[in-house]
Amino acid sequence: MFKRAIFVLLVLLCIASFAQDAFPLSELKFNKFFGYRPGDNTLYCLLGNGYFRTISSHEEDVVIPDWLSKHPNAKAIPVSITGEGSKFRRVYIWAIDGTESLNLFLVQQGVFPGTVMLDAVHFDLLSRGTRDRANIEAGYAYGRKLNPNQPQDKESPPRRLIPNAKYEAFLNELQSAQDMARTNKSGIWSDKFKELRDE
Repeated sequence: MFKRAIFVLLVLLCIASFAQDAFPLSELKFNKFFGYRPGDNTLYCLLGNGYFRTISSHEEDVVIPDWLSKHPNAKAIPVSITGEGSKFRRVYIWAIDGTESLNLFLVQQGVFPGTVMLDAVHFDLLSRGTRDRANIEAGYAYGRKLNPNQPQDKESPPRRLIPNAKYEAFLNELQSAQDMARTNKSGIWSDKFKELRDE
C-alpha cells in the first residue's frame, strides 16, 4: 500500500512539473504556427485546435515572423496539453509581450478565426457528440487498423495548465479581436473569403 502511494505521488509530481511557467518565446524555432525547442519532443502550437482544417488568410508565414521580430522579449505561456501520456506531447501556447498577444493579433488581423484559439480542454467539451469528433475518432481507429503492431501509447485527456479565470478572461479578449476583424473585413472576413466562410 505504501509503495502504491509513493508511485501515485511520483506520477502526480511528474504531471505537476509539466505545468510549466512562462519561458522566453525566443527558445522556440517556428515553422508556421508550430514551435520546436531543441532536445524537447514537445510540439508547441500557437493554435489550440484546427491546425490543418481551419480557414486561413494564408498570411501566417508573414504575420508570425514579423510579430516575433518586433517582440524579441515575448514569453510563451503554456495553456493546455494534449498527448500527455504519449511520446508526442502538444502544448498550446500564448505568445505574450506585456499587454500584446500574438494569438489575439492573428485573430484581429483576420489570419485565423477565433475558434482556433480555443484550448484543447474547451474544444474537447464542445466537440463531444459532433460529426467532427466522430471523424477524428474514426481516423484514430483506422490508423490503429493499418498499424496493428505499433505500440499504443496511453494518452491522457487534454489538461489546462493555467487557471480557468485566466482562460475565461482570454475568451473575452478573443471575442473582441474577432469582432474587430469582422467589422474591418480583415483577412478571412473580407469578401474574398466569403465563399470559404459558407456565407
